[in-house]
Amino acid sequence: MNTPNSYAIIIQQIRSGDMVVLDKVFTDNRNAFISQLVKKYQCPMEEAKDIYAVSVSIFYENILSGKLTRLTVKPLSYLLGVGQNLVSEWRRKQKDVPVDIEKVLIHHIAEEIPTDTYEQKLKLVIRKLEELGAACKAILELFYFERRSIPEITKLLDFANVDTTKSRKYKCNKRLKKLVNDQWQKMSKHA
Repeated sequence: MNTPNSYAIIIQQIRSGDMVVLDKVFTDNRNAFISQLVKKYQCPMEEAKDIYAVSVSIFYENILSGKLTRLTVKPLSYLLGVGQNLVSEWRRKQKDVPVDIEKVLIHHIAEEIPTDTYEQKLKLVIRKLEELGAACKAILELFYFERRSIPEITKLLDFANVDTTKSRKYKCNKRLKKLVNDQWQKMSKHA
């Protein structure tokens, strides 16, 4: 099923009610679609799975409604086009949701520290974030608080490429966790 003629057959079969073909399209493209969303758009795995299901539903509805009468690209390419729009919509909604900075900090940085000392933990994470330096602080704040994607951070901070940004974010996150956990251990020993 890799030619424009075979794509036309897929549409005809789905339009005639052949759900086996739709199931095959769903199964054959699922892993590649989800992988692409996770890697290219930094979409969380669970969200990527949901977006895939919605993309296939839109594909199906477009065929039945007559919006999609000819498929000139692979079904995966069509689905990814739909998925890209859905990811953009999801990101816009995520930015509208108020961020609970405390939960983000605690969840991503200091999860190993017992939760019965929440207030202390939060103050420690914030203090250590300040000690990281301007570049690391900017990367982590853009990623966790503003929910910016790695490509957006790359542009905003004028890094060479996405891989550089990913690497720096990883290193900054690792440094912050180490600072927090080391300090916590020192505080626990003196308590």
